[in-house]
Amino acid sequence: MSDKRERESFETILTYITTTVLVVMLTVQVFSRYVLSRNVTWSEEVSRISFVWMVYAAIAYAAKHDKHIRLSFALMALPSTLQKIVLTVADAVWMAMNLLITYHSIFYIRRLFRFPFISQSLGINLVYTYFIVPIGFMFVTYRIAQNIVKRFRTTGIDVHDSRMDM
Repeated sequence: MSDKRERESFETILTYITTTVLVVMLTVQVFSRYVLSRNVTWSEEVSRISFVWMVYAAIAYAAKHDKHIRLSFALMALPSTLQKIVLTVADAVWMAMNLLITYHSIFYIRRLFRFPFISQSLGINLVYTYFIVPIGFMFVTYRIAQNIVKRFRTTGIDVHDSRMDM
């Protein structure tokens, strides 16, 4: 995949935007609290919402690059074909869990539309914060499926101890 296409991926853009918003809002909060001796309550809520969205976008980004947490030490001891099988079974279980969470989060979001939970400072329905849950899990599921396909289209497998990347 080209570097330009990587930078334009949904997960990358969303992670950049939400991280930037988070840093700016935290800076505003610190500045207003310690320099101006005022509390900007809305910036705390924007920071919290940005953080939640950033986490889900970053999870999808990690899944896209197949860099999620796993026990690679035991996996590296297996032959390549068995590694693919074990990883695929583990990814299939992860995808099933993601689809279950997506299913239940959609019902929760529908309930929040009927019975809104309004944020105190921003005055918005927090359903917009929770939208990231099904979106994030669906993107993770999609990226895992891409990894499974890629895993069986290539020869060999790239399972390594990520501590070596440091």
